[in-house]
Amino acid sequence: MKNYFRQRVELQRQSGVFSGSEAVAILDEYLQTNREQFSGHIVKRENAIKVLEVWLRENVISPVQPTCKDSLPVFQDSKKVMYSMNRDEDHK
Repeated sequence: MKNYFRQRVELQRQSGVFSGSEAVAILDEYLQTNREQFSGHIVKRENAIKVLEVWLRENVISPVQPTCKDSLPVFQDSKKVMYSMNRDEDHK
């Protein structure tokens, strides 16, 4: 899933920077295409958002402009909030 996401981001954005809504669209496409791999086979956009929230906490993705160093960032499904992928060795 991460490899698919990384490849799609690289195809769409040479800079590697993507909006929250782009991230949700890419991940939702993956989840819908591979829904048979998930129990219940009911996959919603909210599932993509939950995965991205976990990736944000685990340092897979990070906001381009963090809001506050003392608080954990919250993933935002927005065209205005930008994120980037972190290197694999930076993940928690």
